[in-house]
Amino acid sequence: MKWKLILCIFSFLAFHQSKASHLLGGYIHSEWISGNLYEITVYLFVDSKSDVGAASGILSFGDGTSLQAPFNSKTKEISEGFNLVSFVVAHTYSGSGTYTISYSEEFYNNGIINFQNSNSIPLYFSSSLLVSPVSRTNSSPLLKLTTIQRGLKGIIQRTNPVAYDADDDSLSYELIIPEQSNSSPIISYRYPNDSLFYINFSRGNQEKNGKPEYSISPITGEIIWDAPDLLGEYAIAYKIIQWRKLGGDWQNIGENQVILIDKIVDADKEIDISTSDLNCYETASQIDKQLIIENNGSTNDTLRVFTDLPGLVLNNQIAKENEFTEFQVNGPFTLSVRLPDSVAFTSFKPYRVILSISTPYQTVTSSWAFALGCEELPENISPDPIIREEKPNCEEMVIYPNPSNHRQYLQVCLPSISETNSVVRIIDLKGRKLLEQDITQSTSQLTLDVSYLKPGFYFLQVGKMSAKFVVE
Repeated sequence: MKWKLILCIFSFLAFHQSKASHLLGGYIHSEWISGNLYEITVYLFVDSKSDVGAASGILSFGDGTSLQAPFNSKTKEISEGFNLVSFVVAHTYSGSGTYTISYSEEFYNNGIINFQNSNSIPLYFSSSLLVSPVSRTNSSPLLKLTTIQRGLKGIIQRTNPVAYDADDDSLSYELIIPEQSNSSPIISYRYPNDSLFYINFSRGNQEKNGKPEYSISPITGEIIWDAPDLLGEYAIAYKIIQWRKLGGDWQNIGENQVILIDKIVDADKEIDISTSDLNCYETASQIDKQLIIENNGSTNDTLRVFTDLPGLVLNNQIAKENEFTEFQVNGPFTLSVRLPDSVAFTSFKPYRVILSISTPYQTVTSSWAFALGCEELPENISPDPIIREEKPNCEEMVIYPNPSNHRQYLQVCLPSISETNSVVRIIDLKGRKLLEQDITQSTSQLTLDVSYLKPGFYFLQVGKMSAKFVVE
């Protein structure tokens, strides 16, 4: 099966950089032990092909104390070329309060597409922990599907790491811009549906009839990207909010930042799983749902199903507690979801059924959520998606991917050009003009075909601006 992965970055100076890197994201998990004693675990997604060894960042506990990594570390291979590294330590807090636990380390892996100079940007993420006599047994969510997600060019990408809360707290989700330090977002970060990553942005969705969209379900945590175009690695980041009903009111008792990587590749395989938003029911006996895998591009794949409500019946099997229930899939497949009368559940709490299929070429997830009494859920937990769309905003001319492949299109982000008669030129090192064309209207983005260029160094001129780029 033919497929390819192109790693590329924004900066036209990138080929001068030589910093080794390996970090692809991470999150923090806190687990209550007793009293004010918590076990804190840092999880890091790393590139196992890098020559950088075990991570060595700083874990801050939020109470003025910190610890240098690594400590009590473990490494687990999660997919070819990628490892999950974890550090664990016990920590006792002096009293009640809200503590911001954070981890920082230099640097992100080289080649992440959606912010500039990734191997010069520190990885930073945090977790908010409420220590209180009222909600003492407060552990933060744990991710159950720890893999580097793979998606296909031009196909809707669904990503869901399957957050699970052992305290049975309700969870909601929001997209965020990743930070490089406390309260300092990565300035050059762009959401994956930014027009910079598309040859035809106005028809960038899967149906080729509208702009691409990027959203997260506040209910299930599923990130939907309709649809990727430029191949490579994208950093995605979101926040998990923990909700607990205390004294009759919903209270926010913690927040977690999660940073992951999507790999968009070329392949001739497509798997579609039907999905829907939050379903509201009046009685448990009404919950009887058929989930259909519409098109399975191969045979003998494994469907993994996770649910927050153990005891659900999935195709006559009782769902496992805190683990995936697996089914072998050959072609179209129907999953029946039924709630027996004997299963205990909490009214007003959203429950999820999350499906996942992984192949060597992609990872596909899809989610279905239900609750009894949805009208009493807090406003932050709603079935309405959060859609983010960013317009290019460059303070200087940025060329990417750089280095470029001669089979790729070259993307150019520009400070807004108000002149209607600017000229674009590509010039080689001998001063010969290889391209010259007019820009007939104001624009902030250009897409240039460089398939005719031989490997080497070139200069791009747009009006009075000039920058060097490389074709490999």
